[in-house]
Amino acid sequence: MDIKVTDVDVSVPKKRIVEHASLHVDEGEFVGLIGPNGSGKSTLLKTIYRTMKRESGEILLDDVTIDSMSLRDSALKMSVVTQHNYYNFDFKVEEVVMMGRTPHKRSMELDDDTDRAIVKEALEAVNMYGFKDRNFSSLSGGEQQRIILARALAQQTPCLVLDEPTNHLDIKYQLEVLDIVKASGCTALCALHDLNLAAQYCDRLYVLDKGKIVKEGTPEEVITEPMIKEIYGVDATVDHHPSGQLNVVYHPAHLAKRS
Repeated sequence: MDIKVTDVDVSVPKKRIVEHASLHVDEGEFVGLIGPNGSGKSTLLKTIYRTMKRESGEILLDDVTIDSMSLRDSALKMSVVTQHNYYNFDFKVEEVVMMGRTPHKRSMELDDDTDRAIVKEALEAVNMYGFKDRNFSSLSGGEQQRIILARALAQQTPCLVLDEPTNHLDIKYQLEVLDIVKASGCTALCALHDLNLAAQYCDRLYVLDKGKIVKEGTPEEVITEPMIKEIYGVDATVDHHPSGQLNVVYHPAHLAKRS
């Protein structure tokens, strides 16, 4: 499944948050959305997964406008991993992941052995099956984030939209989560803060700044020293690690004063 976003504008009262944003994610691609805090990344993703309304522009899933889809139909195509996840009731971990099966079921249909097997597999994929009977609210932020990824995996959609999925995770689990997404083969659109992770996992990147997409290309084309200085206001060195991976090293101001 592919995603196409064309000339999307999103505003809140008295302020334009996203302006004329256009991007595409081809089937099976892992595409990253990068940019500083407040650049509009989360707003653009929320518009794609239908929790915010756009003023204008078009969003297509497999060349079908999302406006013509029911919420259930789009939930069968696209699952979401968000930054913040709150529930009014204290659900068990297994119950939270089981919510990913909801789009596949008719009204009042009970969970069956197939659903339970899918949920078990999803929890095992994020190394959280041993937590299945814990209350979701008792987990750390990083553990909760892995459960939300498991819920998205249990939804079994061809597309994943992820908003800072590595927030609150230590290094091991940052890599583990992105490895899972990469290995899934899903079409993935992912907002990331960490430029090294973006370079290592993304096929292509879009840079969002002040609500506008200002650059697009492969990690090598996008993650450059001039871009980091212009967009993030930080000096950095960008080179290749001996392994061949693109590597970003930042230059803190206090170290620069010593030289």
